[in-house]
Amino acid sequence: MIRVDKPWGWYETLHEGVDYKVKMLCVKKGHKISLQKHKKRTEIWTCVKGHPLVIQGNLQTYMGSQDTITIAKDEAHRIEAHIDDVLILELQQGICEEEDITRLYDDYNRE
Repeated sequence: MIRVDKPWGWYETLHEGVDYKVKMLCVKKGHKISLQKHKKRTEIWTCVKGHPLVIQGNLQTYMGSQDTITIAKDEAHRIEAHIDDVLILELQQGICEEEDITRLYDDYNRE
């Protein structure tokens, strides 16, 4: 497994195949991933640790441990860690390329 450090925390790819990828995401307290969407994949998130605020379309929801949500293709989404560090198990299904990210807003000035 290779850990990739990001301004908001890190992720590790645990397993991948032709049309899927499994990652562990850690979003550090006080940080958030970019508000983004993907045209070529869906994502299923299971909260392993923490209480993230999840933006999904126009909804905002706090997740608890073992809660799971599905992010549809082309749906705006974001994870925010306000209370504590957050661990999310992410299953991507479809074409799983990092270039598939369309950032709608980013606190770290990435495109």
